[in-house]
Amino acid sequence: MQQTTQSSNFLSQGGKSPLIGIVANPVSARDIRRLIANANSLQVADRANIVLRILAALAATGVGQVLMMPDKGGIRAYLQRSLAREQSLASQSWPQVDFVEMPVEGSVRDTWRAVEAMVAAAVDAIIVLGGDGTHRAVVSRCGAIPVAGLSTGTNNAFPDLREPTITGLAAGLLASGKLSFEQACSANKLLRVEVERSNGE
Repeated sequence: MQQTTQSSNFLSQGGKSPLIGIVANPVSARDIRRLIANANSLQVADRANIVLRILAALAATGVGQVLMMPDKGGIRAYLQRSLAREQSLASQSWPQVDFVEMPVEGSVRDTWRAVEAMVAAAVDAIIVLGGDGTHRAVVSRCGAIPVAGLSTGTNNAFPDLREPTITGLAAGLLASGKLSFEQACSANKLLRVEVERSNGE
């Protein structure tokens, strides 16, 4: 993992610094339908600013560490510049942000690898920026780890629209033990579909 910011000094009630995973898809909502319809699409700066709002909320709730998926789309670079600027102002505490050490292909395999690393690191929750495809990729690997979804995709079929700061506060309160699992989480349906091919696979 590669450290990019200084850690805050918050600890959870059990003495262990809470750990949150963040998966931010840099290319969600950039399909052909939006291009030909001249529809709006979130730019890299917009996505990075959403992450910054999440980080500020996490720090406010006592989260000291964040593990994030790297990308080639520019979110990581934007975050590093923004966090360096914020730290120089020393106006508030920020979580320590580490990026998963992994090859970046610009495909769904990036999400799979990142989530598998987050599971291995025992994150308390995973915050996801993306559409239904990104969330499907995350839940296929995250097991029972809670997922807080922010819709930045095309169809907006899943998840519901949520405000980033509120989402960060909810995830942070859960991770820091200030909210119980029952208070913070609700179940979503998960459909598993198997297709039998003509060759019997």
